[in-house]
Amino acid sequence: MLSFRTGTPRRPCDRSAHVSKRGCRCKVLHFVFPIPIGNLTWKENILRKTPGNYFLALVIALAFLSTASAAFADKSPSKRPSKRAPKAVRIVQLEPQADAEVMISNFSAIVLSDGSVKLRGSGAAMPNAEPHGFDYQVDFARGTYTTRKLDKQEIAERDRAEKGSLNDQQPESVAEAAIAPGYYGIRFRVQTKDPVDILLAETMTSLVWTVSSTGAVTGTTASQDGCWANPETFFNTHWFTSYCQRGGLYGSPGRVCNDNAGEYYNWDYWTPDISTTASHWVWVCGHSDGVAYYDWSAIHRGEDWPFLTGSVFISGV
Repeated sequence: MLSFRTGTPRRPCDRSAHVSKRGCRCKVLHFVFPIPIGNLTWKENILRKTPGNYFLALVIALAFLSTASAAFADKSPSKRPSKRAPKAVRIVQLEPQADAEVMISNFSAIVLSDGSVKLRGSGAAMPNAEPHGFDYQVDFARGTYTTRKLDKQEIAERDRAEKGSLNDQQPESVAEAAIAPGYYGIRFRVQTKDPVDILLAETMTSLVWTVSSTGAVTGTTASQDGCWANPETFFNTHWFTSYCQRGGLYGSPGRVCNDNAGEYYNWDYWTPDISTTASHWVWVCGHSDGVAYYDWSAIHRGEDWPFLTGSVFISGV
């Protein structure tokens, strides 16, 4: 059974007017506090005007000025959420429910120290196969998941960058010979959606590679990575891209790889002063047997994040 926290710190509000706004937790700073120093408060010590206390007064004043500067800094809604990396607490292997239409290889939930959960899956795909994809939804309380296979029309409708296949010579199955000379291409996308199936964010990576008759693998074109956030949804919520990694080709004997990572944020998912974020990572390697092996992950954080769902798409480039 997974346990998690859904609460997040409220967005710091504008303190320029020294008043509280609805939903914010503003506090006006006061710069005189009765901090005991020996038998006197620091204020009384300073008033004694000894050389040592002048130095003490300077240290205390600088400390409070630093606090005030941070408190009154720009805290506009467009400010990106902090990127403190949480630690993994435990890993739970997710089990498919009876109604799952697609089995996700090595699908696991990694519980993080900030209360969120990182979902991770992997698998293998044939570049010459028909484009395919699925929606997934996780029951965190039971440690299970369900999936729904998407048909061709749904895949075409959701594909924001549909392209034809570059493949002209591929093996017929994953179990084909170890070396399969040819020209291959694959595109992999991870999406975050809201409970009513509206696309909120997407991270995409692609890979095109050739395999020679000797089994040498070469990346033939620059990677076509992309990150996209929905600027305005049907329900008038707004998502923004915090960063997009846009990886580069790298390889080792018998394979060439590419990866991409993206993070997205929103300030009006439900409550205007609490953030919601989505992070994706996608990794694809093309091997000398013409098969693409992939790994992906998705993390949702912030307000009501367990209600967010996702989709995965695999197609030729």
